[in-house]
This record gives sequence, structure tokens and C-alpha cells, in this order.
Amino acid sequence: MTVPVTGDDPAEQAGRLCARITAEDPREAAEVCGGSKESVDRLGYPWLRS
Repeated sequence: MTVPVTGDDPAEQAGRLCARITAEDPREAAEVCGGSKESVDRLGYPWLRS
């Protein structure tokens, strides 16, 4: 997950971030960049999206 930093009020940006990470499963936006398929499976993350 990447979160852009803008010139908006920091409190508003923090609010948007909190809303985003509590409204969805963070594993859906995560990208695996190392490890093994077995470990990724145990943690419930998707393995190497195409």
C-alpha cells in the first residue's frame, strides 16, 4: 500500500489513512516481496500477483 503525502491538512490525511486501513483487509493491498509461498499462505497473503 502506498499513501501519497499531499499538501492537505495532516489531520485530514491521517483520517483518510485510518479510514482506508480499517475499511478493507490490508492483505488485499499488500504486495509480497520476499519469503516463501508456504509462509505467505500461513499469513493469508496472496502469492505474487501477475
